[in-house]
Amino acid sequence: MDVSPWAVMATLLGVLIYISLPVALALIYVSRVHAALGRKKAGKPGAAMADTEISWEGQSGKEYLYWIHRIGTYFSDEPGNYIYAKEVEPDSWTPLYIGQTSSLEERLADDEKEACARRNGATHVHVHTTRGGAVWRTAEEADLVAKWNPVCNDQGEVPSGGSPQVEP
Repeated sequence: MDVSPWAVMATLLGVLIYISLPVALALIYVSRVHAALGRKKAGKPGAAMADTEISWEGQSGKEYLYWIHRIGTYFSDEPGNYIYAKEVEPDSWTPLYIGQTSSLEERLADDEKEACARRNGATHVHVHTTRGGAVWRTAEEADLVAKWNPVCNDQGEVPSGGSPQVEP
């Protein structure tokens, strides 16, 4: 049996459409559900401000690179650090609450801390994923809180955790 190359191409194209159409429809549905909930899908590790990044310096002098997102952005299930912040002038931010979590997908701060940040003008959350476990996340949090003393972090209470000696 002799099969024309056009018949093979038409069959492959049909199979491709048959497989990809339901996937495309599912993705559209999920994005509409997120939009209805007021949540935006994150890119690096979220992309509410189109890849805008900021570097926060800790008390130790170490720089930590964060991505800037609007509050309500949906993040992936990865460990990380975050900062609720308000923009006091273009490209100038004040941290209102600094924290860390084992899952950025879950609520970042407890209700009281997020409410405090919002009352004080927070409109954005600065986020990055953190490899190396809770010790690394907590050490970064303590380093930043020590320098910036954010109004919504418990005053006088710096998170416990040693300063890691090896970069992750």
